[in-house]
Amino acid sequence: MPCVRARNVVNRGGVSTVPLGWPLAVLLIVLMGAAATVTRFAGLGRPRGVITAAARAAAQLAAVSLVIGVVLRSLWMTAVFLTLMVAVAAATSARRITGSLCPRSWWTGAAILIGLIHTLGAIMVSGVVPIEPIAILPTAGILIGER
Repeated sequence: MPCVRARNVVNRGGVSTVPLGWPLAVLLIVLMGAAATVTRFAGLGRPRGVITAAARAAAQLAAVSLVIGVVLRSLWMTAVFLTLMVAVAAATSARRITGSLCPRSWWTGAAILIGLIHTLGAIMVSGVVPIEPIAILPTAGILIGER
């Protein structure tokens, strides 16, 4: 099957991204409206909740994108960001397991760290993932999120 190239895809250094612009904004608004409409007519709740959740999600993703854009400029900033990700994952796991964040519940962080360090270390030492922030952050994020 021949390779089909998507139109209007920006290619920077071999990385393809979705172009930001009016077509994307209109598509997202249409999809949000469709979700709100289904919610209303299916009796699943208030459509306003869907719209509020979508707006909040868009704002959160924009904020995280800005932070990640800065973090990826440096290996050290990437390491600090990954440390924050591990802390958040450990707290989330601790609350799910014990129902609180008592000192004993922080052992979940040790479990996450042990799995992350060994797996990410093996991946990086093997050369499968280059030691570059743009490669380390998503790989580590997947490993942290899986725990």
